[in-house]
Amino acid sequence: MRVSCLTGINWNNPYKMGSVLLVDFDVDDLTSVSLIDEEAIVSILRYRYRKHKTVTLIGEIFLSLNPFGGRRQSFSGTVRKKACIRPSSQGPSIATLSQRIYRKLTKSTVEPLSRAQCCVFSGDSGSGKTEASKTFLRLLAKCPGRGDLEAKIIAFNPLLEAFGNAKTSLNNNSSRFGKHIRLNFDSSGKVLGATLSGYLLEKCRLTRQNPGESNFHIFHLLFSSLSDQKLQKLKLDRFTRYRYLPGLGRKTAVGPLTSQPSCAANGMLAEMVCAAGFSKREQKFMTVVLAAVLSIGNIRFGEDPGGSTPFVAQTEVYLRNVSELLELDASNFRNQLQNLEIYSRGEIISRPYTKAEAEDCRDSIARALYSRLFSWIIHRINQDLTCGLPSRTEDQHNVGILDIFGFENLTCNSFEQLLINLTNEQLHQLFNFKIFKQEQQDYEDEGLDRNLIAYNDNANILKLFLDRPIGLLSLIDEESHFPRGSDRTLAEKFEHHFRRNPLFQCSIQPIANASSTYSLDEKLSTSFSIRHFAGEVVYEIEGFLEKNRDSLPGTFIKGGGTQTETKMTFVADRIALVFQTSRNPLVSLLFQAIISRTGSFMFDDKEATPGASRTSGHPGRSTRKRLTLGYQFRVCRTMESR
Repeated sequence: MRVSCLTGINWNNPYKMGSVLLVDFDVDDLTSVSLIDEEAIVSILRYRYRKHKTVTLIGEIFLSLNPFGGRRQSFSGTVRKKACIRPSSQGPSIATLSQRIYRKLTKSTVEPLSRAQCCVFSGDSGSGKTEASKTFLRLLAKCPGRGDLEAKIIAFNPLLEAFGNAKTSLNNNSSRFGKHIRLNFDSSGKVLGATLSGYLLEKCRLTRQNPGESNFHIFHLLFSSLSDQKLQKLKLDRFTRYRYLPGLGRKTAVGPLTSQPSCAANGMLAEMVCAAGFSKREQKFMTVVLAAVLSIGNIRFGEDPGGSTPFVAQTEVYLRNVSELLELDASNFRNQLQNLEIYSRGEIISRPYTKAEAEDCRDSIARALYSRLFSWIIHRINQDLTCGLPSRTEDQHNVGILDIFGFENLTCNSFEQLLINLTNEQLHQLFNFKIFKQEQQDYEDEGLDRNLIAYNDNANILKLFLDRPIGLLSLIDEESHFPRGSDRTLAEKFEHHFRRNPLFQCSIQPIANASSTYSLDEKLSTSFSIRHFAGEVVYEIEGFLEKNRDSLPGTFIKGGGTQTETKMTFVADRIALVFQTSRNPLVSLLFQAIISRTGSFMFDDKEATPGASRTSGHPGRSTRKRLTLGYQFRVCRTMESR
């Protein structure tokens, strides 16, 4: 099942198609309309939107318009007890979707293929995917079985949004990670529990944000929730300027969190964490790690003609703060920030980092701490959600709910947007296969006449990204392994290999009035554009290699093994040992975990507890242009789906 989320509209006049006025706008399913085109669809949905009917069907596809404003209840209609199992006589809604999924699930004794259901929420950033998926999840959790499951789901969502969401230019509460939730049922339809998975947290946001954007909500909530006395214990100050929180703490204190409604409505940080099932001790450890991350960002380095990398005197206090907060050996931690060790022919050779290398090391440590904390939170939530879930899964039925970041085209697009848009390209290909290719193949297999449907096949775009050895991702990985690899050399490789590709265009331009003291890289502005299924996106290549490397300091093994084996040894060695020996049980635990293929972390259950659709306007406004909605329909392949 697919839910295509789109941004809201609010037009005053119905659309006239030539001299024919479309009178019957109020249709629940667009497949029942005989005369249809893109503009007619826009007209019908505009009419329904004005009547607060935000969900429309196209067969098995649900189109959900973001209601914005104070009409979030439009997502679900009336949420009733056992709403998922009572058929609704009202029009289509997220509640209707939950009923349809549940009925398919309970019929699975007759139809074995229905034992596993999946619902994908897709659309541009800001189109309402997260709100729609949360409503859908709550409705299914109301099914008979575990009476506490809905309350647990309501409790953990604000915490995940605080740690995983941030303000972007498109959305004040944008999900910066992918989320998959699997609800498990028995053969009689009783809900047993749930399993949560997080994917691809946008770690780079922690250390660098685009102009007009913010860091993760939790840092703003930290300052607005804690008293001055508690902040002082964490070695934080409201009036200090933190490098990871640009624009805050200069002349006024860090303000309260206003851009994240779920977190703000939840009140203080302590209440939010407690409601999600965390103990006071765990909450203390979490705030300590957050405070240490901010202090790490304020450590600065200078240049020394003698070859060493000294700390700037004014920031020595932050080095001490981090060591005390995380209970690390201060001299050992200092050494990790200043020196690289190379193991060669049975001996370890140490050399000082350059200033740039030390800064990269500092930011990598901060990102590792935060991402591992986020993964631990997901694991702890799973301990509550899966409590009482049988170990045998053969007789279980399940519903998978995928809420993934939407397609993005920001003012400044970087490495994160490249990966986000690639993810959406892959989802789009899956949608093409299920809706178009598979159905046409079924017609052919049964010998039926059919008219071939023309649709936008994005196979060539995926080939551009994923080809080996000459694909965008392969070239980025290759250049990341070269010591002298730079963003400029990466751009030159892109230009060399893809200049004849109609989907790709690279631009290397000199910067006007560039200082003569700048290096060659600093004198050039490099960007490239890709024609995605949703439109052309221009990416700024600056920072691509740094973000892709994201390497922690380690002992580099010279010679022997493949490049991948060497890199993994380099990343995993020294810094992990430093944090594993921390006297803070949570910090030690975070670096004992095993990293999974998707970027999440796997903990031993016994060790999991420490010490024991797009919008360019303001979300409050509902005025939209017809072209914008038409564009979204072209993106979602609405015409072809019908």
